[in-house]
Amino acid sequence: MVETLLTDITSDICKDSVLSDNKKNSYMAEIQFIKAFTEYNDFGKMREGFNIILSISKSPVNIIADGFPFNYECPSIMMLYHRKSGALDKELETLEQCAPDYYRITNGHGKGFEALMRADVLYNRGDLDGAEILCQKAIYMADSRNQYAIYIAAYYILANIALYRGFNDQYKENMHKIEAVARRDTRKSKSLEKLSDICHACMYSDIEQQDKIAAWIKDQKKIEDSVNFFSLSFVNIVFGKYLILNREYHHFLGISGQLLGLNNLFSYILPQIYTYIYLAIANKETGETIKAHKFLKEAIKLAEPDRIYMPFVHNYSSISELMAETVVGHDNQGFIRNVIKISKGYEKGVKSIKKAGHALADYGLTVRESDVAKLAAQRFSNKEIAEQLFIAESTVKSNMKVIFNKLQINSRAELKNFFE
Repeated sequence: MVETLLTDITSDICKDSVLSDNKKNSYMAEIQFIKAFTEYNDFGKMREGFNIILSISKSPVNIIADGFPFNYECPSIMMLYHRKSGALDKELETLEQCAPDYYRITNGHGKGFEALMRADVLYNRGDLDGAEILCQKAIYMADSRNQYAIYIAAYYILANIALYRGFNDQYKENMHKIEAVARRDTRKSKSLEKLSDICHACMYSDIEQQDKIAAWIKDQKKIEDSVNFFSLSFVNIVFGKYLILNREYHHFLGISGQLLGLNNLFSYILPQIYTYIYLAIANKETGETIKAHKFLKEAIKLAEPDRIYMPFVHNYSSISELMAETVVGHDNQGFIRNVIKISKGYEKGVKSIKKAGHALADYGLTVRESDVAKLAAQRFSNKEIAEQLFIAESTVKSNMKVIFNKLQINSRAELKNFFE
C-alpha cells in the first residue's frame, strides 16, 4: 500500500508543470527517503536507499527527517537496530558505514547515533569505560546539530553506568540532565518529554522505585495510545518490569504473547531477551519451573552469541537460582560466569544508590530539595544552584524555604552543619 501511494505521488510530481526541476528533484529525494525507511531496522538495505538520494538532489532532505527524532522516542539505538542474533558486530559496522552518507543527505539528523549505538553495545557487554567515552562523543556530536533525543539517550546510558558504579551524585546529575534537555526543543517537547519519562521509568524500575514511574507507563492502554509503533516494544519491556516488580505475574503472562509478536514483527532482539527473562521469572513465581527454565534458555540462546549480558544482570536477583538450576550447554558456561561476575558489581552499585535515596528520605527532603540543599550547604548562590540543576532561580528560592522548614533551621551555615 505504501509503495503504491509513493508511486502515485511520484507520478503527480513528474506531471506537475508548475514545479521547477530543482523543486521536483527535492520532492523526489524526500520520496526516496521514505522508501529507504520502508526497510526500517535493516541498515544495509536502508543505506542502498539513502545512496540513491545523493544522485537525485544535492540539497538535504528535511521535510520528513526534521519531523521526528532519529531514535523514535526510544532510549536505545541498539534496541531499534539489532535484529539478528549473532550479527550485532556486523550490524554495528554497517550502521557506522552508513552514518556519513545519512548525515550528508539529512544535514546531520540524528548526529551521533553511530557512537551511541556502539556505546549501547559496550554497556550491554559490561564495558563501562568504553561506553562512557562513546557517550561523551555522542553528546559532542549531537550538540553540533541540536539532536536532543540523542543527548537524552546518551545521558540515559551514563545514568546506567553511574548506577552500576554506585555514584549517586553522577546518577542524579544525569537524571536531571535528561529532564533539562527534554525541555530545550519547544517544537518537539512532547516527544522529548515522553523519551524522558521512559528513561526515568527504566532507572526507577532498576532501583525498585516503581511508584515514581510516570502514570501513563503503568497503563497498557495509555502506552499504546501514547507511543509510536517503533518504540512500543521498548516501552512494553518497561511495563513488563513494572508488572514483575508488583508481582502481577499472571497479568504479564497474559500479555506476553502480544509482546513477543510485536518483537518478532521487527525482529527486535533486545526486547525478546527481556521478555523471555520476565517470562522465566513469572513462570518460576507461579510454580511453572520447567517453563521457567525453557524461557531462560531462550533468552540465553539469543544473547550469548553477541555477549549481551546486561538484561540478565539487571534481573539477576530474580533469576540467579534459575541460572544455577538450568541445564545449559558447555558453551553457555562462560556466558553465565560473565553474567555472575558483572552482576556482583551491579548489585553493589544499586544498593549504594538505594541507600543514598533512603538517607535523603530520612531527612524528609525530596531528591530535588536534597540537591538544592547540598549545593546551598557548599555556599553556592541561588543563581549558581539554578544553573547547575537547570531550574529557575525562583524555584531554588521556594525550595530553600521548604528545606529550612523541614530541617528546622534558619541559615545556610546551619545547613552546612546539618550535612556534616
